Amino acid sequence: MTETTRQGRAAELIRLLEKQAQLYDRLNRLSEAQSRLVAKADAEPLLTILSQRQELIDQLVVVSGEVEPYKQQWAEIYSSLDEPDRERLRALIDRVRSQLDQIISQDEKDRQALTDRRRSASQELQQVRHGSSVGRAYSRAVPNEPRYTDRQG
Repeated sequence: MTETTRQGRAAELIRLLEKQAQLYDRLNRLSEAQSRLVAKADAEPLLTILSQRQELIDQLVVVSGEVEPYKQQWAEIYSSLDEPDRERLRALIDRVRSQLDQIISQDEKDRQALTDRRRSASQELQQVRHGSSVGRAYSRAVPNEPRYTDRQG
């Protein structure tokens, strides 16, 4: 591979990683918005956020596929970079990893909050069912006719 080709491939890799980092930035902002909506139990806007997140994830899949061939030539591309570009590449990779870690962590917290909310709602429903069955049993036990009669009257 010629020097010009290596530099061109390095520039393309940096461009792809910058695009990936921008997508992760947007995904991270949506993740934060999602957390606020989960905390409020606001389902309708939450569904919109989830849809927007899926669109970003689809774009990230495409970009990751474009980055994949560069991983096989990583050492060669990296060695062809000058120091400022190497630092830029390292910073982009660190940024993407950090963003991904934040998103995964926040998603896990949201998942746990939703699981807890579902469990709580299920317990409340069981209590309502139990209460209504107790009410039905009690109403059957009460006779329809008066138990006591006024015989003096």
